[in-house]
Amino acid sequence: MSSMFHPKFFGLNVRTRGSQPSICVPTFSLFTRWIESTFGVTEREGRLVRTTPKSITGEQGAATALSELTGEPVEHCVEAIQQGLLAGYECEPHPETGTSPFAFRLHQFISKGDTIYASLEEERYLTLQRQQYVPGGHRARVLLPLVFCRECGQEYYCVRLVDGQYIPRRLNDQDDDEGAAGFLYVSVENPWPLDDDAVRERLSDEWLEEHQSGPRVRRNRRGNLPMAVQVRADGTLQGEGASNGTALGCHFAPAPFRFCLQCGVSYGFRQREDFAKLASLSSEGRSTATTILSLSAIRRLRDTPKNPLPPKMLSFTDNRQDASLQAGHFNDFIEVGVLRAALYRAAQRAGVEGLRHEELTQQVFNALDLPPGAYASDPGVKYQALAETQRALRNVLGYRLYRDLKRGWRITSPTWSSAGCSRSSISRWKRCVATRRSGASATQPSAQLLLRRGCG
Repeated sequence: MSSMFHPKFFGLNVRTRGSQPSICVPTFSLFTRWIESTFGVTEREGRLVRTTPKSITGEQGAATALSELTGEPVEHCVEAIQQGLLAGYECEPHPETGTSPFAFRLHQFISKGDTIYASLEEERYLTLQRQQYVPGGHRARVLLPLVFCRECGQEYYCVRLVDGQYIPRRLNDQDDDEGAAGFLYVSVENPWPLDDDAVRERLSDEWLEEHQSGPRVRRNRRGNLPMAVQVRADGTLQGEGASNGTALGCHFAPAPFRFCLQCGVSYGFRQREDFAKLASLSSEGRSTATTILSLSAIRRLRDTPKNPLPPKMLSFTDNRQDASLQAGHFNDFIEVGVLRAALYRAAQRAGVEGLRHEELTQQVFNALDLPPGAYASDPGVKYQALAETQRALRNVLGYRLYRDLKRGWRITSPTWSSAGCSRSSISRWKRCVATRRSGASATQPSAQLLLRRGCG
C-alpha cells in the first residue's frame, strides 16, 4: 500500500466527512480518489476502464472494503460514501466541461447476477467469482458453473467433455465439435437409479413403448438417457474398475436438456434451446431487471416525506423500439401482479374450501374492487349497461386467469402452480370413475376446479 493511502490518514479523512457532512472535501482528496477508483474507473492493462458495479452495503459492498482499509465502523463508512457521492454531485461543475465531479449512474451500484461456480466434491466449494480452480487448490480442484431446473430448482453442472475431462461451457453452447456437451447430475437424496426397472419408473410415458416383455425405452431415445460416471475433483473421468475414494458419483445427461432427473418434467425433442428449461443467476432479462428497479424506486419515492413535486422517474432510451418494449413489459408486469394479487386475496377469503370454477371470476372481480372508471369507457354507466360491462370484465378476467396458469410462456414470472403457491384439482373425479367401472347407472357429476392457497 502506498503512503498516500495509509489507513491512518485515510481514516482521518473519512471521520471528518462522516461527522460533518456539510463540509465539501476538496476534489483531489484521498477519499475522493478512492471513490472514483471504486465506483468510476480503474486502470487495467495500461488503460482506464469502468470498474465492476459495486453496491455500497453488504458483505461484498464498498463500505465493508473501506472499513477493512481504514479500521472505521461499517456504518460510519456507509454514511461517508453516501455523503461523498452527494457532495461531488452537488459541487460546482467543471468550468470547461460543465460536468459534475461525480455524475454517478445507477449501473455503478447494480449489476446482473453472476453464475455460481462449484467444485466436484461432496463438500462443495461455492463462489460467485468467475475462476477456473478453487483458490489454493493448485489446479487439483476445478470449478464448474451451476444451472438450475426452472421447475424444481435442482442444480446441474453445465459441462463439456473434452479428452476425458469435464470443462465449463455456456448454457446454450451445444456444439459437439469440441466435445460432448451436457450436464452432470449429483443428488444424495434422490440419485438416478442404476436398475433398468427403476429407470423406467422415473421416465415419462413419451419415453416408453410397449413390448412383448413389457414396457421399454424407445430406441430413438436410448442415447439421451443419463450415463453413470465417476469424476475426480480435477474434472477428469475415472475409468471403470479404478479404485479412488475421492471420485464423485454423477450422471451425465447429454445436451439439449430433455428432462429433469429430480422432478421428472419432460420437454419435447423439438425444443432444443435450454434457456427456457434451465437458469443461472445471470440469466435474468434486462427488461425484467429494469422493471423491478423502476418499481422499487417509485415505491421508495412514495414512502419519502411529501415534497412540492410529485415523485417521478425519468428513463431515456436511444430508439423507439426499446422504449416501446420496456413500456409494454412494465404494463404486462403490473397487470400480472394485480391479477395474481386479486386471485390470492380471493383464495385467502375462500379458506380451505378453495374456489370453484363457477365462482372463480366473480370472487376475483370482487377482490379487485375496481371503480367503473378503471375499465369502462363510460365511467357513469348505470343499471343494465353497468351489469353488461361488469360481465364483460369478468369474462376477460376468467380468460386471463386460466391463461396465466399455462406453463412456460413466462420465463421470468413462473406460474403459481409451478412455483408451488397454488393447487388445482377436479372435484369428485375419482368417485365418477369408480362408479363407471362398477357399471352402476349414475349421472356424471360436473367437473369442478378447485383453487387452494398453497402458500401464504
